[in-house]
Order: sequence, then C-alpha cells, then structure tokens
Amino acid sequence: MIQIRNMEKSDLHRVNMLLSKAFTQARIDDGYKNTSVPMCRNDFLEFYFDECGKGAFVLEDGRYIIGVSFCHTWGKTGWIGPLAILPDKHFLGYGKQLASYSIEYLKSNNCATIGLETNPRSQKNMGFYGRLGFHPSTLMLDLIKRVKPHDPDSIPHQHLLFSEQNEKNKDSFLKQIKKLTKLVCQNIDYTELIQKLGAHQFGDTVLFYRNKTTIGCAVFQAIPTTAEEKNKVLRLICFFIHPQTPRSYLNYFIQDLENITLKMNLEQVHFRVPAYCPDMLDILFENNFRVAFSDIRLVFEDYGEKVGKDIIFTNRWI
Repeated sequence: MIQIRNMEKSDLHRVNMLLSKAFTQARIDDGYKNTSVPMCRNDFLEFYFDECGKGAFVLEDGRYIIGVSFCHTWGKTGWIGPLAILPDKHFLGYGKQLASYSIEYLKSNNCATIGLETNPRSQKNMGFYGRLGFHPSTLMLDLIKRVKPHDPDSIPHQHLLFSEQNEKNKDSFLKQIKKLTKLVCQNIDYTELIQKLGAHQFGDTVLFYRNKTTIGCAVFQAIPTTAEEKNKVLRLICFFIHPQTPRSYLNYFIQDLENITLKMNLEQVHFRVPAYCPDMLDILFENNFRVAFSDIRLVFEDYGEKVGKDIIFTNRWI
C-alpha cells in the first residue's frame, strides 16, 4: 500500500541512500562524465531535516521508502528540494503524487511564492515539473572564487556575526535582518533558517553596518554537504543589501566576505546569483569569480517571486 507520511529522524539513513541512488542515476541519464553522487554528511542531513520542520515527507510502499521530499518555508516563500524517487520506481506516478502532496503542504502554510530549482540540462526534470504547473522563472549561476586576504582597514564598514552575539543581542540582530529583508523581498523571512543554522553549527549569518546603519546581510553554510567533499567552501545561502547602497560598494562586501572565509579556515567563496541581478554578476566577474554550475529556478503557476525592482538579492533554493 502506497502512503505518504512525515519523515522521522530514524528514516534519515535510508533517505540518504535513496538520494544518492536517485541523483547518481539522474546524472547518468543526463550524460555527465562524473556520475557518482555521494551520500550527505549525517549532520548536514539532520540540519536539513530540522530546518524543514513538518515539511519533510517519505513515500512508502509497505515498509520500504521509495520517495522523499523536503519542503522549506521561509516566511511566505516555500520551495521544494530535494524531491527524489528510487530509479526503479520511475514512471509509476509516484513522483507526481509526492510533488502534488508537497505543493499542497506549501499552500496550506500560506506560501505566496512556491518554487524549486533544477538542472536545465535535464529534459526529464523540465518536462516533469512543467506538467505539474511549474514555469521557468530565472537562470541561476553558481560563481566561485579562491579567496585572498584584504586589508580590513580599507573596508569602510563593520560587521557582526550572529554566533558572537548574546541572547539579547541576537533578538535585535534578527529584527534588523527581518526589516532589511522586507525592503528587497516581501515574502521572505530568514529568522528560523538563521537560528537553526546556528544551532547545528553548520554556518553563520553576518550583518554589515556603517555609521550604525544596517547596509547588508549574508547567511552562509560553512560545512561541506558530503563527507567526500575536499573543497573548503563558504557557500552563500543568501546575500542582500539595502536598496540605497551604491552598486560600487559591492566590492567592499566581497572583500569582507573573503576575509571572513579565510578567518573560518576556508579557501573558496560561492555565490548563487539569479539572472535578474546583472549588477551582481558584473561585480563578481570583475572580481575574478568563475561560473561553476547553472540551475534554473521554476515557480508554480500564480505563485511567483515578489522581488523588488533593481535590487541586489541572491539566494539559493538548494
């Protein structure tokens, strides 16, 4: 009997194996040379599971897990990922059943934006999600760079890290980020993500300020997703600045983030930038970032993003 239920922590090892099998087969189908997708670190999957709250699901056939879905809610923004079905259970309608269940979950949580990110090279994925009512929204470019140190005295702003604040100051920190976020995207609230990222010690959040005025924010992952990963990378989950901050000032944010990366004993910094932020792309290219990968963001019909015009707002749904 097929059923969908809430994922439990005791499921995570089986979920991990399923994800590895499913995405390895996907890379084979899409013609990649390097097809092996390793299992996630246990602590990363535990963070991911916790961050989803009640939005993590498994699809079972009797006592066997044959499909998984993680639904994330950041305020009124909801997204799905990853969603996977065992390779030998494809074309039986299970993927559609699980995806539809996930969409209804996000709707029931009053999400005004619903979407996901997938590989644009995958005809199977593009067709599958297209038939469900998802439409291409924007190209997402992953840009990465090996960092170098910068003179901190040449950076005309200061920053605060969430992990270094006491409990009272953390409340003020989160309120400042929430206020800044509303200026760039009405539907997003990163409060729970920041708290759970810190609780699992999987990353941190930095608040940039100048003359006591908040001018930018970055939330980042600092621990590898898989145990096999050799690169030491600081991955930006989101980065956004006050709309009145001049574009030329982006260079200082990048320099500061490079210094933070080195301070955390990491070697590279990684942004995921939507095509609707051309100024950000230009600045990163000028700073010798290279394109490492690309994804496409899809949004569900009538549930598109509500992003302010001409703003700098990068974020990852992955």
